[in-house]
Amino acid sequence: MGKSRKNKRINFQKGKIMSSEIQVGVVVKLKSVSQKMTVVKRHGENITCCWIDKIGELQEHIFPRQALNVVDDNSKGEKP
Repeated sequence: MGKSRKNKRINFQKGKIMSSEIQVGVVVKLKSVSQKMTVVKRHGENITCCWIDKIGELQEHIFPRQALNVVDDNSKGEKP
């Protein structure tokens, strides 16, 4: 009992277990939109994501953690 353990919340989605922690490089999407985005920075409960819009321009925005879901294909190495 000398070591303390961090409690990590686990999300069960589509039969897969995913950590609630979103790391830099992970592909995510907004809960309300299907556009895939890449996490580029974490700061507290906010996550900075980037993506290429419909006209090919790089976009970046800060989202609250609660608005994002991890995309299941992160382990496949697919591009957002």
